Amino acid sequence: MSKEDEKDNKYIFVNDFASTAFVFVNHKLEKFQLKEHKEGSNFYSYSNKEYDLKIEMTKKSTGGDETSNIEGILTIKKGKEELKKTFMGTCGC
Repeated sequence: MSKEDEKDNKYIFVNDFASTAFVFVNHKLEKFQLKEHKEGSNFYSYSNKEYDLKIEMTKKSTGGDETSNIEGILTIKKGKEELKKTFMGTCGC
C-alpha cells in the first residue's frame, strides 16, 4: 500500500487487534482468525481454511489523537506459495 492508496481509501488488510482480520486475496475478501500473538509483540499470526497470514509491524509512530502510523510486512501463504507485501496504515480507536 502506498500513500496514494491510503489517500484513495484502498485497503488490503484490516483487523480488530483482537481475533479477526480481513485481507483481499485475488479480489476476494478473506476472513482470518488469530492463532498467535504475544502481548507486547509486533507479530500476529492468522489463518483460515485456505491461507496462513503473518503480520509483522516494523515501524510505529504517533499519528494524532489515539492513533498511530504503522508500517510492516504482510505475508500470506497457501501451500508452498508465499507472497510478501510491505504495508503502511493507521491504527487507532
